Amino acid sequence: MEIITDYVNAIQDKKARGIFSSVLDWVAEHYPQLDASVFWGAAAFTHHGTFIISFTPFKKYMTVGVEVKPLRLFAGQIEKAGYKTTKSLLQLPWDKPINHDLLRTLIDFNIADKKDQTTLWRSRDEEAE
Repeated sequence: MEIITDYVNAIQDKKARGIFSSVLDWVAEHYPQLDASVFWGAAAFTHHGTFIISFTPFKKYMTVGVEVKPLRLFAGQIEKAGYKTTKSLLQLPWDKPINHDLLRTLIDFNIADKKDQTTLWRSRDEEAE
C-alpha cells in the first residue's frame, strides 16, 4: 500500500488529498478482497486480476473509472446524485459530498459481473451489452 500512500501524498491541494485519501480508505475497508495498486496514473483496485474501480485526482474533481457498462446501467443513479460523466468516467467534484452508496453499487456490480472474467478489462462486446 506504500505506492498508494506516495500517490496520495503527491496531491498538492490538502482538501483534495484528504477527500481522495478517505475514498481510497473507504474502498480498502469495505472491500478488503480487492488489491490496490497504481497503474495508468490512477489508484486502482482489482479482484482476481480484473479491474474493478480506479480513482484519479484532478484540479476540480476526481474521476472514477468503472468501465462503460456500469456507467450506462446506473446512469439514473449517477444523474440523481448530481455527478457528471464522460463516456467511461464518473466525475466527483471536490466540493460535493461523496455518495458512498453509489460507489458501493458500482463496485458491487463490477465484482459480481466480472466474477468469472480472466482479463483485466471487459471485451468491447461486453461493454456494448
